[in-house]
Amino acid sequence: MVAAKPRGGKGANAGDGRCGGEFCGRGCDARVVRDPWEHEEEATAIDEVCARLGRPRSWIAEDGFEHTIVAGAVRPWDEAWVERRGRDDGGWEEVEFHLWMGSHGACERVWCVETYNPYFGCEVGLLQIGHDGVVMVYREKHRTVLAVVGDGVRMRAIGSRWRVDGERVLWQSEAARGLVEWAYVPELVMGLPVPLAWADRALAADGAELPWPRAAAIEDVAAVQAAIVRRLFGARAPEPLAGLLVGALAWKFWAPEVAVVERYDELPGSLGAHNDPHWLPWYWQQELAGAQAQAVLTVMEELAGREPAAPEAGAQGWRVELACRHVAERCVELAAACRAGRLPAGERCFFWVAWSQAGFAAGPRGRYPDGLWRVWEALRGHADRLKRRGE
Repeated sequence: MVAAKPRGGKGANAGDGRCGGEFCGRGCDARVVRDPWEHEEEATAIDEVCARLGRPRSWIAEDGFEHTIVAGAVRPWDEAWVERRGRDDGGWEEVEFHLWMGSHGACERVWCVETYNPYFGCEVGLLQIGHDGVVMVYREKHRTVLAVVGDGVRMRAIGSRWRVDGERVLWQSEAARGLVEWAYVPELVMGLPVPLAWADRALAADGAELPWPRAAAIEDVAAVQAAIVRRLFGARAPEPLAGLLVGALAWKFWAPEVAVVERYDELPGSLGAHNDPHWLPWYWQQELAGAQAQAVLTVMEELAGREPAAPEAGAQGWRVELACRHVAERCVELAAACRAGRLPAGERCFFWVAWSQAGFAAGPRGRYPDGLWRVWEALRGHADRLKRRGE
């Protein structure tokens, strides 16, 4: 992919990717706040690649293009590196990023790294050589991408806060608040999402607490939703509150897995059909009054105190229990927001904007339990007012 710079100056950098604490990249301690894109070992690997190739980090080729090695990885007989190739021709800049591999003195360009527009940059946070190819994490203008380059290219978009844990790449979900998503490499097969706080505890204990369960196929979404409601509330669930809380907070546990793709332009958009409804229980509680509002808050506070339990037997046991743990963790924050009468400091909600409401209304009913739909139907006529309250 070649990028052409429009006349009149440079654009913004690609993404921020700065770690806020839970996950930084490159396999660091989860509780150490570091920039996942600037690690000393990366510079050391680039120096080793340059030494093996007998080249400086940056040079001008005979065709006038400047080449710069921006990432590297080495093994005893192999090396891999990402090379930026660019030339500014009077306000029109051509830029490409190429992945190269070398072995026993021979080298080959194996992939032109795909981005929205390489002029805006391609920063490599992870470059590892494995038996099945090269594993990369890179960020560009719009996304952070996990890619495996070997017999073809496989990729999926991940969150900007990520880390490596053995054979897994984990990232803080940007689709569902308070969750960690993860995939095995090099297969890029997804496991079940896990609550953020629990993932941090498991990582601190070297994974002793968490089996990192794979996701079994779901044959009946409604049955999974009902199982979560039943495990949290028992046989007599308070509706529509039970369906509202489970639907707004735990939907990621039954959402279809995003497919692995072979090309950048096949990656899903950063925005889905609508914004996440995870604050919908807060809006409802705030719209109620007196005893009704207090009853909703009481249920949230009871769920917030739920202790983790062993999963039930069966293919969906871990899915249901992890969903329940996530609901409990999120209810801590929800209850606090209800008591305060406002969203947490710095938090904004765009669920009620027009395009999001149109996308939400057009989706299939089975995505969420009936309780959530009932509450949404009751509130949707006040979307403009609720939008202002969330912003």
